[in-house]
Amino acid sequence: KVISAGKIGYYNEDGRMIIPCEYQQIWDFENGRAKMLKDGLMGYINENGLEIVPPLYQQIWDSQNGMARVIKNGKIGFINHACIEGIPPVYTQIWDFHEGKAKAILDGKIIWIDATGQQIAQALSEQDTTTLRSIEETEELIEETNQQLEETNINIFNNRIEIVKDKLTNSMLIQT
Repeated sequence: KVISAGKIGYYNEDGRMIIPCEYQQIWDFENGRAKMLKDGLMGYINENGLEIVPPLYQQIWDSQNGMARVIKNGKIGFINHACIEGIPPVYTQIWDFHEGKAKAILDGKIIWIDATGQQIAQALSEQDTTTLRSIEETEELIEETNQQLEETNINIFNNRIEIVKDKLTNSMLIQT
């Protein structure tokens, strides 16, 4: 590694320049390639100095499961192990993938995408998502209440309400 005029490059063992001194940063090589920063944008170069991913990205994260999250023009996508945009950077946000799918925001709507960026579930607006969350919370409350009711026997006799729980030691008599 060599620095000339504030730029980084590489020379080989024979002193021959293999990567010209035109990069602001070159990270460590891994699997024959390195992340680099040139003119404020990131890409990848190989060990021969060939830009295998041109410096087009504002950020490139470390690869996970063969995919690296990228930001291009303020939008998020992924490049794959072959340095091809597997998921184009058109999303405002992409959450982590689980079981081959991830939640993403596209044009202000929350959607589900697969590992190729294809939409696999209908888009929801933020308002729809809030409504769905409220519905889910209500359904959970109903389910919890139903469970409690299944565990409780309620009897009403001549203005008396008797609540007897199925558990042997827990019974209560309420008079009105």
